[in-house]
Amino acid sequence: MFKFYNSCIFCNSKKLKKEKNQHLPKNFYVKAIISDLNLTRKKFNQIEVYRCSKCNNLQNNPWFDENTSKKIYSNIYGQHNKSWTNLINFSRNKKYSSHGQLYKFLKKILI
Repeated sequence: MFKFYNSCIFCNSKKLKKEKNQHLPKNFYVKAIISDLNLTRKKFNQIEVYRCSKCNNLQNNPWFDENTSKKIYSNIYGQHNKSWTNLINFSRNKKYSSHGQLYKFLKKILI
């Protein structure tokens, strides 16, 4: 169910450093995934956040293997309704959500 990634999933660098004081949130999605996959909170809490020293990508290790990821993102929570709402509000009404610099970046390249 879990897989450890030894290199950055974005740039393939092996320079991953564990982030201090980074914990996965305890939101609706996390609670539902734990429930739907019959995970214990202890097992889920083994996931830690790493930063790539080359490209600054943040990634979780261990993370779900490909089969489990497909199940989560395609079958269980594939819609990501909140993200679609944020994108629609941005594109139609120019409303920004709390995603830091993401929408400023998108605005520069898309508009």
